[in-house]
Amino acid sequence: MGDQNTTLERVRRLVERLAPTPICDDCIADRIDDGHIEEVRPCTQELTAERGFERDNDACGLCGERHTVIRKNR
Repeated sequence: MGDQNTTLERVRRLVERLAPTPICDDCIADRIDDGHIEEVRPCTQELTAERGFERDNDACGLCGERHTVIRKNR
């Protein structure tokens, strides 16, 4: 597994860049360098503890599938 802090920052930057579009963990893993779902999921869960980030069951703004997604509110 890669460096968790680096992965967390890459996940945060992607979610913030796409805000307020919801994005699923699979699409995040596909779009960050060397991203693996096993590394992305704990990062998205950690981000929900921060103000402005939320996880919900919704359609992903990238793949269109209904999943647990994360979004950053503007």
